[in-house]
Amino acid sequence: MSQLAAAAGFGTQYIFEQIRDGKVIDSWVANNLIPNEGLNYILNTAYRGTTQISTWYVGLFSNNHTPVAGDTGSSIDGVSIVEITAYTGNRPAVSFAAAAGQVVTNSASVAEITLTGSATVRGGFIVQAQTKGTSGAGNGTLISVVNFGADRTLQTADIIKITVSCTAASV
Repeated sequence: MSQLAAAAGFGTQYIFEQIRDGKVIDSWVANNLIPNEGLNYILNTAYRGTTQISTWYVGLFSNNHTPVAGDTGSSIDGVSIVEITAYTGNRPAVSFAAAAGQVVTNSASVAEITLTGSATVRGGFIVQAQTKGTSGAGNGTLISVVNFGADRTLQTADIIKITVSCTAASV
């Protein structure tokens, strides 16, 4: 890896809140690196004029997947990354505000997932496709995936609020 590649970077920080009966019962922060597919998308969009993906969607997974640089949207396949689908609606959109200070965030419009069944959640992801349970290439581009490092037990009707901040660092 060149010195330039080692010095520059993109990363994502998630803040999760677990709400039960209107009260925050747990919150945690998880950080990750954007996988190669996401980095290539960012570079191709900025420097080559590749079509921009205007809306991203967040999901949760249940298996003990360790994110790697080679993860792609196709990794959400029920084997590599096992998506949790016991919640209302489809994957919620992550609505980012304009970048400021080399950060984009959805803190003004936090994504929410309301569980319709109990689940153990071990991680989350941001992907191009809205439809939960989509498998393989139908997920499009994966721009972020994170393992929490600790299991979180969710119950029916729990609400998970997800704030995402993506940061770019200069050389």
